[in-house]
Amino acid sequence: MSAGQEVVVDPLQAVKYGILKRTAGLIHQLEVGLVADRLVIRGRAPSYYLKQLAIHAALEEVGSRGDAPRGGIDVQITVKPATSACVEQ
Repeated sequence: MSAGQEVVVDPLQAVKYGILKRTAGLIHQLEVGLVADRLVIRGRAPSYYLKQLAIHAALEEVGSRGDAPRGGIDVQITVKPATSACVEQ
């Protein structure tokens, strides 16, 4: 690639990459797509903290691009904490 060429990145892939990077890949089954002018983010998180990080990463990516979807953002990340094999009694 020469110095004057601009790299075009798919906005949905950029959002997905931003989420994966911010959460260290801990959002499982992550899907990012557009449905009727809404940015839809689906996946599973082991904690509410990671869900919050994913939301912040998506908002930052959308905000930095200046092309927010008209219908808003629909976050469908379910939180399912990992179960411990050891249970104290």
